[in-house]
Amino acid sequence: MRASYATENNALEGRWREAGTAPEKRLQELQELTDLEIHQIMAVDEKISRLQTTYLLEQAERYLLPRPFNIDTEDASWERANISAQYHLKDAALAELRSAVRRERKERGERWKSWIPLLTGLAGAIIGIISVWKK
Repeated sequence: MRASYATENNALEGRWREAGTAPEKRLQELQELTDLEIHQIMAVDEKISRLQTTYLLEQAERYLLPRPFNIDTEDASWERANISAQYHLKDAALAELRSAVRRERKERGERWKSWIPLLTGLAGAIIGIISVWKK
C-alpha cells in the first residue's frame, strides 16, 4: 500500500507544479490523502482483528472452551470496531483465549502421547512371542 501512496504523491506533486497550486490547496489535498490512508489502514486492522476473533472462537468451540461474553461491562472482552458495526475481541481477551486453546490442545495431545510407550512395548512383546513361537 505504501508504494502506491508514494507513486500517488509524486503524481500529485507534478500536478501541483504544472498548475501552480497554492500552498493551502496542497495542504488540503495532502490532508485528504492522509485521512484516506489512515481510514484504509484502520479498515485492514479491523478485518485482521475480526478474522483472528473468528478463528479463535472456532477453535474454542472445537475444544468446548467457554467464550468470552461480557460486552457491556467496564472490563469487557469485546470492543466495537471504529469503522464497521462489528465487535471483535480485545488484545488481552485474544491472548487469554489463545492460551486456553493451546493448553487444551496440549492436554489432548498428552493423552495420546502417554499411550505410545505402552503400544511400543506391546508391539515388542508380540514380535518376541512370534519369534519364539516360530522356532
